Amino acid sequence: MYANAVRTGMQRGWREWLIWLRNPGDVTYTAVGVVVASVVIYLYRDELFEGTSTSMAVYILASILAVQLVFTTAYGLATALSTEREDGTLLRLKSMPRGMRAYSIGLTTRVLLEFAATAVLTIGLVTVVIWPRFELSLVGAITMVGALVLALVALSAFGFVIGSIFRSPRAVGGWGLLVVGGLVWLSGLIQPLSTMAGWVQIAGQFSPLYWLGLALRGALLPDEFAVIELGGEWRLGLAFLVLAAWALVGLLLAPPLLSRMARRETSSSVERRRQQALQRV
Repeated sequence: MYANAVRTGMQRGWREWLIWLRNPGDVTYTAVGVVVASVVIYLYRDELFEGTSTSMAVYILASILAVQLVFTTAYGLATALSTEREDGTLLRLKSMPRGMRAYSIGLTTRVLLEFAATAVLTIGLVTVVIWPRFELSLVGAITMVGALVLALVALSAFGFVIGSIFRSPRAVGGWGLLVVGGLVWLSGLIQPLSTMAGWVQIAGQFSPLYWLGLALRGALLPDEFAVIELGGEWRLGLAFLVLAAWALVGLLLAPPLLSRMARRETSSSVERRRQQALQRV
């Protein structure tokens, strides 16, 4: 039964990704984001770290990939979850055997494919923009991919939590955006965590997004740049352990959260939210 739920969920995620590819609005939104990121990288292509030939753009690329991931997973997943809660999808799924498990796997599969497409396009454009100052070794590529996959599963848990707290996609677009933005700042993606206040450094290390940024910087930057990190080293082993722990939490947390949400769904509650949405329109 569990294998059937996994297979059904992955098939659902694949179909929804194909629909996403055929939606001009979604594709345009993603393309614009990638172009903006590439412009930022282009503006910093000639800014070098003092005494090195490494471009500042490489450091920025690590933050861009982390931010893209958190908005695709935590924010995007929360928006999709709240939308399908409002339109009655969760109500229909709760009557199906292992419907919530298949649904959570489907959402995770979809955001994985969406982010993979976005990241490949971003890295491809950045490579063209700052070549030959951007070199990625095989070990660095494996480190980057491994960190991104673990973080995707981990940050998906945040998406399920945000989507379960806020009852409509409009609330996610407002308060949810503030939560995700605060997480990005707290995780040292705007400025190095080592330059921030002591309490921020402590709090930031509880965020999986900080460890993702650390792992990406370790994969993309030469070893001598570890001095900008807390403790003066990359701590890649610890980064992967923390990300793996958060990923495990995400896998265990998502189905119960969805089941709890589904148990509270009734035909009357769905209709009430539909009427409220129509009144706002």
